[in-house]
Amino acid sequence: MTEEELRAIALDVRLLMVISLKMMGRDMDSRLEEYRVPVSGLGIGVIGMLEHYQHCAVNEISRNMLLTSATLIPVLDGLAKNGYISRERDPQDRRRVLVSLTDKGRKLIRIVHDMYTNNALVKTIQAMGGEKCRIFISLLDEFSQHMSEHSDSGEFYHNFQQNHPLKTRLEADKPTTENTGE
Repeated sequence: MTEEELRAIALDVRLLMVISLKMMGRDMDSRLEEYRVPVSGLGIGVIGMLEHYQHCAVNEISRNMLLTSATLIPVLDGLAKNGYISRERDPQDRRRVLVSLTDKGRKLIRIVHDMYTNNALVKTIQAMGGEKCRIFISLLDEFSQHMSEHSDSGEFYHNFQQNHPLKTRLEADKPTTENTGE
C-alpha cells in the first residue's frame, strides 16, 4: 500500500467512526429526551459502568472511561444531584471517594435497557444481520488491539478487555481447549 493510500484509508476510517459515533450519540440524546431522563449520554456511560461494580473509586471511573477529572466530576455532580449515585469516603483510605448506584440509579438502568431495545443501533444490527455484525465486531476488536499497540491508550484497551469482555465472538475467535491448555 502506498503512503497516499494509507492516508486516504486512515481518513476514511476516522470519518466513518466519527459519523457513526455522532449518530449513536444523537440517537441516545433523543431517546433520553423521549424518556425524560435528565442525564447526558456520558452520565449513562458512568451509570452503565457502575452497574457492573458495587463501589468504584472516582479515579477508577476516570481511568476506565479515559476521562479527566475536569470532565468526570461535573457528570458525577449531576448524577448525585438527581439522586442516581451516592459518593462516600472509602473507610480504608479517606483520600478515595467511592461512587455507587442508588435505588433510583438502578431504576434508571432498567429504563436505559428499555431504551436500547428499539434504538437506531439495534435496528442497524437487525438490518445488517448477525453474521455481518459478528465479523464487524471481530474486525473492530482487532482494530482496537492494533490501536492499543500503536498509541498511548494500550492500558485502556487491555483494562477494558479485562473488565468488559466482548459478549459476541465468531467461533474461529473463541479460545479452544488447545489454546487455553484445558
